[in-house]
Amino acid sequence: MANHAYVKTKRWMSPEKITELIEKLNKERFKGVIEIDYHERTNEKPGWGPHTWLLTVKQDGQEYGTRVCWLNTKRSFEMRHGGGGDFMWWIDCSICNEVALEFDGNWTDDGCDAKEKGKSDYHTTFPSFIQVMYPVLWEKGLLARLWVIQMAEEMAPPLFKRKWRHRIQSARKGDDLELMAVKQ
Repeated sequence: MANHAYVKTKRWMSPEKITELIEKLNKERFKGVIEIDYHERTNEKPGWGPHTWLLTVKQDGQEYGTRVCWLNTKRSFEMRHGGGGDFMWWIDCSICNEVALEFDGNWTDDGCDAKEKGKSDYHTTFPSFIQVMYPVLWEKGLLARLWVIQMAEEMAPPLFKRKWRHRIQSARKGDDLELMAVKQ
């Protein structure tokens, strides 16, 4: 079974506005690693909906994952996701949240019943997303946090990886992760 996220909005969405929103996120949050391929559905180039975006995370010729999203209607946006690790899940959630925020909507996933309103401060960095994904480990202390982030970054492009090995080896009880982390 495929995993899908859905955004239902009060305001109308247009393909131009969705493209603009994804391009802005790519530039400001995702450091330009997403190649965006938009097309309208035609007989020659079918799509999942009338307007489809193929998003490929790529750096230095290496692909790290691909997502597809589309407009079902002017008030319904959908994203097909799954696989690719926590980095790709962060991209999925960030895009769905921003669509919900921009067009006054709620987003949800077929794997849960909860609906989320778009939030302006929703996981603006990859580490902030990881902290929420692994709360039990996060609360165990610095070494557990470093291990979780290092594990999560394994499938991320190099622009999002930090050199944790030295930090893990030199970490002491009471060290502050925020002081140790290289600013993104």
